[in-house]
Amino acid sequence: MKLLERRRAVVDATHRLQRERSRWQTQTRTLRIRLARHRTALIVGGGVAGGLVAGFLPWSAFARVGSFVAAAASFVLRSPIGALLAEDLRQRAPTDSPPPPS
Repeated sequence: MKLLERRRAVVDATHRLQRERSRWQTQTRTLRIRLARHRTALIVGGGVAGGLVAGFLPWSAFARVGSFVAAAASFVLRSPIGALLAEDLRQRAPTDSPPPPS
């Protein structure tokens, strides 16, 4: 594959990605508006539901679930995708905060 063919393939893939992103945003517009409108209720409701589930689970089951979540997070962060996720979170972080002291 020559350089120009590879560049054309990258440009075509970028255009396909932009079309799909636009289509996804169009299809999920009403859901995103509804979630934004009821954001506080969803956060409080999720906390209440999580508290109820945690209250009814036996401690051994709760410990197993916590252990599984921690192991899964550790596995993802050690994998090559962990660096990509960390970089994505760093780029999405608000930049209006003052820089840390040196």
